[in-house]
Amino acid sequence: HHEARKVANNLAWMMGVQSTVLALLLYVMVYKVVTRPIQRLADQLRNLPPGTSAQLHVPRGHRDDEIGTLVESANVLLASNHSALRNERTLRAEIEKMEAQYRQIFDASSAGIFVLDHDGRLVNCNPTALRILGGDPSDVNRFKAADIIHDVFARPDHVLNLIDQSLRLGGTVSDDLELLGPGDASRWVHCLISVQHAEGWPQNRIAQDDFHVEGVMYDITDRKSAEAQARHLAEHDALTGARNRRASEDMLERLLIEATADSQPVSVLFLDLDGFKQINDQHGHHAGDQVLVQCAQRMRLSLRRSSDVVGRLGGDEFVVLLKGVGATDPL
Repeated sequence: HHEARKVANNLAWMMGVQSTVLALLLYVMVYKVVTRPIQRLADQLRNLPPGTSAQLHVPRGHRDDEIGTLVESANVLLASNHSALRNERTLRAEIEKMEAQYRQIFDASSAGIFVLDHDGRLVNCNPTALRILGGDPSDVNRFKAADIIHDVFARPDHVLNLIDQSLRLGGTVSDDLELLGPGDASRWVHCLISVQHAEGWPQNRIAQDDFHVEGVMYDITDRKSAEAQARHLAEHDALTGARNRRASEDMLERLLIEATADSQPVSVLFLDLDGFKQINDQHGHHAGDQVLVQCAQRMRLSLRRSSDVVGRLGGDEFVVLLKGVGATDPL
């Protein structure tokens, strides 16, 4: 019995030693065949710079096993990543080039370009817009702090109506708008307005706070001035400055329509100058012209309201239109 126990102990010890040796051999083989190649691959990956075109090296003796397959798959991924980064760099360079071109167009455009938020505050604009609004690049912060719609435009309600139209129609609207400015000089712009809103939000309410207003404006002050001058010349007598015959007849027709609608009287006075022919004969036509000018001026100064009109029918004949004045009213 004692001998059997001794033999059993020896066998158990030998089996333990054998197991330990086999485990050590297995560990060494796994380390050399699997662990060390994977560690080297990890070190290679760690040392690769981002976006590099370099590839991992297949460990010797592992080209046809799982580690070789892993390295090949990693190389395919690295190549794809390098290609994607290269394309992204190319695309970014093209976008930066396009942005620079658009910025140059934005800054150099002869049209004023501006963006307002839903409160009418200036978000961005180009130098031309600042110049049209009466400022310079150093005034951009002042304009950003202002309510552009109410502080710049002479008729804010008109601008708000255009914004409302763009919201409802979902497109661009335009009109001629007068700007506020120093002194009595009138400045005009032709303005195109487009409202950009968040997708899915209702477009029929100007109170919606998730939109911004894009605008383009052109200075048309000279055109407006030329139109006003042409209209004045078309409606006024060149010598006396009074309304000419055609403009007087148009004004009379309009006053009669308004009088009929409002049940208000209109008085029409026809005047001519006594002895005017003798002035021309004795002192010449230049003196006669001066008399006509003075008479027209005195008649205009005698009018009580801007609604009253002095017109020259021709020669020494004038007409005076008095709105709201009846035959028995005092002049």
